[in-house]
Amino acid sequence: MNLPNFFLVTLPTVVLTAWACQDDNGDAPSATDTALADFNVRQLIVLSDADMAAGAYVDGQLRRVPGDQDELSLIDFSNADPANSITTVPVSNSVTNWTKSLDVSPDDQVAFVAETRGQLDPNVTQVDNVGEIPAAQAIRAIDISNPNALSLVAEANVGNIPLVAQLSPEGNYLATVIDEPGREIVLLPWQGNAFGTPRYFAIGRSYETPVRATDITWHPSGNFLAVTLEESQQLAFYRVNEARTEVTMIGEPLSLGTLPGAGQFVPSGEFYIIPDVNGFVNEGILYNVRPDFAEGNHQIASQVATGGAPESFGISPDGGRIVVANMEGSWFPEGSEFYTETSSLSLIALAADGTLTEQQRVPFAGVLPESVVFDEDGDMIAVAIYEFQDQPLEEATGAVEFWRVGETSLETTEVILPLTRGVHVLEAVY
Repeated sequence: MNLPNFFLVTLPTVVLTAWACQDDNGDAPSATDTALADFNVRQLIVLSDADMAAGAYVDGQLRRVPGDQDELSLIDFSNADPANSITTVPVSNSVTNWTKSLDVSPDDQVAFVAETRGQLDPNVTQVDNVGEIPAAQAIRAIDISNPNALSLVAEANVGNIPLVAQLSPEGNYLATVIDEPGREIVLLPWQGNAFGTPRYFAIGRSYETPVRATDITWHPSGNFLAVTLEESQQLAFYRVNEARTEVTMIGEPLSLGTLPGAGQFVPSGEFYIIPDVNGFVNEGILYNVRPDFAEGNHQIASQVATGGAPESFGISPDGGRIVVANMEGSWFPEGSEFYTETSSLSLIALAADGTLTEQQRVPFAGVLPESVVFDEDGDMIAVAIYEFQDQPLEEATGAVEFWRVGETSLETTEVILPLTRGVHVLEAVY
């Protein structure tokens, strides 16, 4: 969550349940076995930030779990038992960004991680705000070609506080944004096993007060970029030349809500979906933007209300459904006026004409959900759970939770895979 100074959480544990049917051998297949077999991906890549509890956004108390460290986890769904086929590797990462600090190469051999913020001394237990966590500069490449042996293959310093790691469709340029005025946009060449020299570009507009680029997304064609300008509450689109040496703004930035976050293009590239978290304490909004790459006449095609603090979402492979993870007030201290016992998921339909319609909103017990991914069939999702309320510190975990997605409704499988506390980004390998 990309916040300079903010708030907290606490929740009950979800348990795995067994289905009452039996297999051919007379054994009852568990909900875990059934749901994970139905989740049609080869692998799920997961980042856990072990440096802070969700509540550190509010009170600065890190409450780190003894022995835990930042990790990249690979869950191998090509194995018959994915729940017991999880490999981890230490990789410094941070929840203090807009949920797109992880990506995977088109050949599925390498995962990329933007560090954003680094490590505190283990003896530090309290900070005035999470902005005191040391600024990082690195993007790292992790070899995931062998699901049982993950390893670091390359890293590059790109500048102050990289928020994003998003690879171009052809797989040879990584885009990120940094907190350095005049060179906010970064294109980092990727040469298959090593990084090249970063290329820096300005956002292309001047403002009376400082404006950061806080999110960046490649268009499926590889010819355009979408960039969120958080302080000016705008979304800008850019043309990128084939040589990746020029980044040029198309038209004027589009004004968008009160606190726009991280967006995604639909698979066809026709629309750009982006949430407005609306101050994190109000009902959020999901916008559907129709970019005009020819004339720059970008327009809002549709918008729909969501639950509170809709920081992340997933888009189905056919582009027709969106599931939004609403953090609600799950991360606020109990007793706060903004506290809620649950987060929620919104199922939203995207019509061919661009209209967004919320089909269902479902509460669930998970703190600070910040990532949603669909499986290849589009009938299941995985949701990142940062932590659960009411867990003793020594037992605190994060998790990935699995849901079934219908045309107009969501149904929990009641299945979770516990991981190191701090799960905040997911990426599927199909």
